[in-house]
Amino acid sequence: MAPEAMLKNARIDASVDCFSFGVLMWEIVCGRGSRPYPNMHPADIPRAVRGGMRPIFQQGVPSAYRRLAQACWDADPLRRPSAAALVVAVKAQLSQYTAEVAAQRHMAAAAQAAAAQAAAAVAASAQAAATQAAAAQAVVMAAAAAALGGRGRAVAATAATPATMTNLEAQLASTPEAAGAGEEVGQW
Repeated sequence: MAPEAMLKNARIDASVDCFSFGVLMWEIVCGRGSRPYPNMHPADIPRAVRGGMRPIFQQGVPSAYRRLAQACWDADPLRRPSAAALVVAVKAQLSQYTAEVAAQRHMAAAAQAAAAQAAAAVAASAQAAATQAAAAQAVVMAAAAAALGGRGRAVAATAATPATMTNLEAQLASTPEAAGAGEEVGQW
């Protein structure tokens, strides 16, 4: 309640509603269902408000919002904003907030798209590496088939897997040509 509304024979006008609107602004962002002065006995609140006590905003409340509520709580009713000025100020803050949210959503979408592009690039790189590895295995299989002569054709016709590569190394080690090769045979 506005300080002047607590006085006997006070002249009451729309400025008391403006004061109450400022309290509602506080309750919306900070009240969480409690009254503005939870640690005070209700009978002591009118004297404290007449003495200049006002609700305190928590950190994180936008400064423009806080300043508007505090303007509504001015001790001088003539210095409080009018209802029309409150409508203009609230609409301006809402427009600014809406634009900020839209910008944040745009930035989040752009970051998500960039992450998707990076993931696609990594997948393409992995696919290229797998293709290069398969090509290298095919070259090794062809070279082994040539080294084994007729015996290697069946091995070269199979898919190049780690098991066939190990089998191929064993076959190459048992060839007469490998007898003088020593350690070089297993170094494919």
